[in-house]
Amino acid sequence: MAISSVSPVTQYLTAVKDEDTAAATYAQTDATTKREIAEFQKDAPSITSASQLLKNYSALQVVLGAYGLSSIAGETAVIRDLLTQDPTSSTSLAAKSGNATWMAFADAFKVWGQNGGESTTSPFTSGDTTQVLSTTYTPTQTIKMDTTLPAANATGQSYTTAAVTAYDASSEAHQVALKWTQDSSNPLVWTVSAYDAEGNATVGANAYQVTFNANGTPASVLNTLTGEAVTSTGDVNLPISLTNLTTEKSQTVNLDLGTFGTSGGVTLAASPSSDVIGTVTSQAATTAVSLESTLPSAGNLSQTYTTAPISIYDSSLASHSVALKWTQDSSNPLLWTVSPQSTDGTLSSTSSYQVLFNSDGTPASVTNATTGASVSADSYGVLTLPMTLTNSSDQSQTVTFSIGAADTAGGVTMASAACQVGSMITGTGSVVGQTGSTTTSLSLDTTLPTSQGTGQIYTTAPVTVYDTQTNAHALTFKWTQDSSNPLLWTVTANGTDGTASVGTTSYQVTFNADGTPASVAYTDPTTNLPVTENSGSLDIPVTLTDSSGNTQTIQTSLGTAGQADGVIVTTSSSSDVSGTVSSTATTTAVTLVSTLPAANTTNQTYTAPVTVYDSTQQAQQVDLKWTQDSSNPLQWTVTAEDGSGNSLSTYSYEVTFNANGTLDTAADSTGGSISAATGSLNLPFSLNLPGGSQTISFNIGAPGGSTGVTMAPVVASDGSKTNLTLPSTTVGTVSGTGQSYVTTPFDPNEAWDDANNVPSSSRTYLSVKMVQNTSSPSTWQAYIIDPYGSAVTSSAVNLTFNSSGALMQVNGSYSQSIPSLQASVKGVTYTVNLQAPSLSTSTISPSETLTSDSTVSNTVDGISVGQTLANFEKTQYENNTANQDSGVGDALYFTRTMGAGKITDLAGLMSDSTLLKVVEVVNGYDPDQFGVLDYDQQVRLLQNKVDFSKLKTTQQIQQYAERYLAMLQINPPSTDKPASMMDLFGGGSSNSGIVSLFGAGSSSSSSSLYSSMF
Repeated sequence: MAISSVSPVTQYLTAVKDEDTAAATYAQTDATTKREIAEFQKDAPSITSASQLLKNYSALQVVLGAYGLSSIAGETAVIRDLLTQDPTSSTSLAAKSGNATWMAFADAFKVWGQNGGESTTSPFTSGDTTQVLSTTYTPTQTIKMDTTLPAANATGQSYTTAAVTAYDASSEAHQVALKWTQDSSNPLVWTVSAYDAEGNATVGANAYQVTFNANGTPASVLNTLTGEAVTSTGDVNLPISLTNLTTEKSQTVNLDLGTFGTSGGVTLAASPSSDVIGTVTSQAATTAVSLESTLPSAGNLSQTYTTAPISIYDSSLASHSVALKWTQDSSNPLLWTVSPQSTDGTLSSTSSYQVLFNSDGTPASVTNATTGASVSADSYGVLTLPMTLTNSSDQSQTVTFSIGAADTAGGVTMASAACQVGSMITGTGSVVGQTGSTTTSLSLDTTLPTSQGTGQIYTTAPVTVYDTQTNAHALTFKWTQDSSNPLLWTVTANGTDGTASVGTTSYQVTFNADGTPASVAYTDPTTNLPVTENSGSLDIPVTLTDSSGNTQTIQTSLGTAGQADGVIVTTSSSSDVSGTVSSTATTTAVTLVSTLPAANTTNQTYTAPVTVYDSTQQAQQVDLKWTQDSSNPLQWTVTAEDGSGNSLSTYSYEVTFNANGTLDTAADSTGGSISAATGSLNLPFSLNLPGGSQTISFNIGAPGGSTGVTMAPVVASDGSKTNLTLPSTTVGTVSGTGQSYVTTPFDPNEAWDDANNVPSSSRTYLSVKMVQNTSSPSTWQAYIIDPYGSAVTSSAVNLTFNSSGALMQVNGSYSQSIPSLQASVKGVTYTVNLQAPSLSTSTISPSETLTSDSTVSNTVDGISVGQTLANFEKTQYENNTANQDSGVGDALYFTRTMGAGKITDLAGLMSDSTLLKVVEVVNGYDPDQFGVLDYDQQVRLLQNKVDFSKLKTTQQIQQYAERYLAMLQINPPSTDKPASMMDLFGGGSSNSGIVSLFGAGSSSSSSSLYSSMF
């Protein structure tokens, strides 16, 4: 033992006051420690597996030293087990050992132990504090929805939730959102479907039809994919599936909508709420109405907007239909004048108010437009418009219309550049409320249902027209097919917003067999006057009368007679498939002329009846049945049946079409290609007819040609083209990173799919996905996806935003004009027009409409590089020769380890050799002699000697360490370390010795000592 003038107890008390500083100082002066620290700082961030750490000797020594395990540095197998086995498992080495130090070490590297000894990133985190590397969640079993859908005062409404995070069995996160769509005829029926709000196709196809009671509570549920009814008693739990794309494992999650017949989950609002909410609790005289509406954006001036009408009850309980008309100021886009409008002509009012909005679209203040007096908010801070309404009996009543709290969204707001999260792709259409010049003419461009039916009804989407005062009115055109003549339709114009009346005159339009318009006539039998053609154009006059009695005529063009440039009739049907048979001789060849349904969906069937003659010259019916592929809408299987649906042949053929509907290729059931050497594709069917077996070749036309068998062009949601518009939306925040945004799934062929009762599972759905660039957070890329997994080929556009969240650049150029996105899905090309999105400058508040029952099951923390090095420095400091010889190093280690509070029993203490040595010495045992005893003997000797209740406080632990050092002074241990040549010459910590004769101090290195000596 080296001789020092300072007692070990004094050294210990000095060091224990600030061991961190003492250790850091030692680390800077000891060359080996300094080198190992530098190498660890360099290598640690790249170590991602246990095998890498074991191969890096220097880094391993630092880690083992930091955890007090330097003594097992050579036991590679033990270290590997500690690093690669889950410490939470009872079968792991760390758990079975009961060694507290081993457990702490294994727990620190839990990210490896729970993942087979490796991780995607290094467990070593920068800084002096630990960071959470991963969090494991319990699998989601239930997603609960708690919200109120818009009221049943309208039809065709939609509601989209913000996403909630659900976890699968592998703790993979899935963003699940719900889309609700109200039935177009029954306002109590809604269809709900869950989708992946990140567009990764991890949510399986699903669709449930939910019917509500009149009081708004859920009544019944039908799974529209399976046709299975969900019980109408008890809880409303709808199963949806989540699929892990890596493991391909699926699990079922229940969508909890509440309880049948009760409120508390999903309910339907009891009062109108789609655009204007009329809060009428009973059919008493109406005194208050709450408004919810979004006015057009402040990007224009002099716009008008009329809310949907609601029912107002007077003191006699008579019902009146009232809407509010908003007129934007001609110079201040944030100022609107609002007044009530009687849509049924039974009320009058002189009330009028001016509402000023903030730049963010929230209401700011209200002024009486007649008196100029300011209207104060009510006691709840809500801005109100007290309107005086008078009925035909001169009975007046005041109805207070609430527009929401000042500076707060939730009532009446004005659209800004950003719409709410969850906006969806909508079909192109007119802009309601935008001022224009007086409308004098219109052109209709639409396709009526097939001419093969009768008595069909078709109503066009609303179109906006302007009267002589440039006020906007919405018109639709209702087409009614004759009950006996499928080429004869009656058309009538209708006003849909109650702001103007339309003449009741209707017209009869006759179409040619090819679907083009032929002629137009008045339906009044007393007149039956033909409509005059205007340079070949078939025009019908529509009379519009506004609320002031002003009348104007709008010439509406139906297109040109004989031309497919306006209104046409679809002629596709199974009955137009004809087999051209020249005589009654035995049929050997048939030429088909047919138009199959469009590739809007999959799994469609189509039957083409053909008359052929068998070998006895008897006429027989052969039905060629076309069945569309379940995944490729351009591929059809052709089989032959008799008129009763019985198979006539074992043969079948696969026919593939091009995206434009023309023939591409054909193959037999074995995959053999059908040659078009003669210019046409011929399908030779061997048919089992009553007259015997015979082969008939069915000519389906030339590849790429427009005759023969073709496929109808796709009809999109607007009835004529696949052109969609995505309104402005907020896609994320300015300060966020790694963000993405997916619009609500939209069926671009919705009108066609609805008209043809196409099931949800067979429809095409599109979303626009926007993804933030990881290296340039201000830039996002937008493209089209199918959120349910169909392959989509899409163009992309890069959008760059400024610090205020506004769109600044498009594809690197300063512009807000975004080129249309083009996407090909199932052989059909769609166009999506994007309006400028934006980023929020504040954090978007999460929605609590959906909640998940997942909880945190495990958290894995990283290993702080700074803390690891600090512990390693202490270990090196405690283990240096001077501190080991004096016992101060062991005393410091005992103080530090026991002070951590992890050693609470004798087994834990005895598993650490240094702690055990301190206890042995304090209790008067010689460590060498004590060590040769059996473990059980050691326990018996110590179990009554060590009182852990007296080793809890810092003072108690330090006093114990001092006793250890005092006992060493009384009974100094014998050293097992042989004296080296440098000890002989004074190469220890002393300045005395032979080496001093050569001018070498204690700080000299070994090389300098040898140089001094020789």
